[in-house]
Amino acid sequence: MASFGDLRSVLHNAPSEEVWEAVCHTLSEMRGTDIEGVVVPYALAHLTGWPDELRRAPLRWKDALARGARLPFTSVVRVLDLTGEGLRNEDMLTLSRAPVLTHLSALVLDDNDFGVAGLRHLLTSPGMRSVRKLSLRRARVHEAGLRELAVSQNLGGLEALVLEDASLGTVDLGEFARAASMPRLRELDLSRNAFGHAAATALAGGTLLGGLEALDLGDNELTFRGVMSLARLGRLERMRALGLRRNRLHAAAAEQLARCPALGALESLDLSHNPIGAQGAMALSRSANMPRLRHLDLTAAGVGELGERALRESDYLSVLDDLVI
Repeated sequence: MASFGDLRSVLHNAPSEEVWEAVCHTLSEMRGTDIEGVVVPYALAHLTGWPDELRRAPLRWKDALARGARLPFTSVVRVLDLTGEGLRNEDMLTLSRAPVLTHLSALVLDDNDFGVAGLRHLLTSPGMRSVRKLSLRRARVHEAGLRELAVSQNLGGLEALVLEDASLGTVDLGEFARAASMPRLRELDLSRNAFGHAAATALAGGTLLGGLEALDLGDNELTFRGVMSLARLGRLERMRALGLRRNRLHAAAAEQLARCPALGALESLDLSHNPIGAQGAMALSRSANMPRLRHLDLTAAGVGELGERALRESDYLSVLDDLVI
């Protein structure tokens, strides 16, 4: 059995995964003290400056929290990772009513078994209003799920959304791209959905793109037409990181990006595993439109010695300090 003194001692250490585990263990072992009225407020005051990423629900609490249990120390948790827990639609209904939701900044639901009905249960919960990151990697989102995301009244605080490999291959992104439900969204991962240029064009024509600072469209069978739409139609002025790896992009796509005047804030560009060749690399090296570019990944892009030399000697890419070839 742990004491208040044990908790005070643990909380005087610098933030780390080990210290967080010790905090959770100590809280679990405390008995007889006014936990909710005294202990938890004390712990919260000392955890204020901690990164939310460290404050993950430990294994010993996860199942109870997902089932809606009212643990006295629920409010210290900021991240609930339920990856691979086999959650079904009915479990999502239970989760939507769980007290822990109102305290979370991040909810990870990767690799589960729920469908659109389960997602709807979650997105209609007012508890989602505090969540800043939602990960639905390899979830069965489909077009109906995108619609739920687009019309939800509870995603006003969402800043990052992961929809990697989320069964979006044939969907129409139009409604989602025009959604006003996520005004604070800054990071969007749509990688590995194989949706082609039509979806990129729909995204480029929507309002959602204008607020993004990071967009991952890797492994989506994008061609020149998709990149052209993003470069010509999309509002990319805030974009700092753009992921386009493993698509079907050739030199013309790199040239289109090089000519895009809206990429002035771009710091990271991933064109790896696209055959842009030396011609595409030289186009990037001659571009004055990406003055803040620091990271450029051209792994397996066939740029050769000529393309690499052009990039390393470029007068325009003066702050580029991480070139991967």
